[in-house]
Amino acid sequence: MREEMRLRGWDEHRLARSMGRGVETVQGLLEGRLEVREGLAHDLAKAFQTSAFVWLALQDGENAWRLLDAQGTSVAPDASGDVAPDGGGPVDPAEGEPVAPVDGGEPAPRRRPKKEVKE
Repeated sequence: MREEMRLRGWDEHRLARSMGRGVETVQGLLEGRLEVREGLAHDLAKAFQTSAFVWLALQDGENAWRLLDAQGTSVAPDASGDVAPDGGGPVDPAEGEPVAPVDGGEPAPRRRPKKEVKE
């Protein structure tokens, strides 16, 4: 949300007006005191000209991140910003497969075998 505000040159008051909400609501969202639910997602979508789904999905991601962090699971992102499952290392987003680490070490073991292509 901060990035979208920055790109538009908006402050908290401008976003609040665009959403039809009070500045306290925007501050609560930015500070993590409020969660995006259906109503807020629709208001954010209207303000930023996006889909409400975008904001609900971002909130789901934040909730998952907090849960993993609370459980003591490593949630440090790799160089691309992605968090690898099971601490296995970076994952190719197109394939869902582990890829070689940036440091040149061994890639994490595969989670499932690739389909063989017959020639």
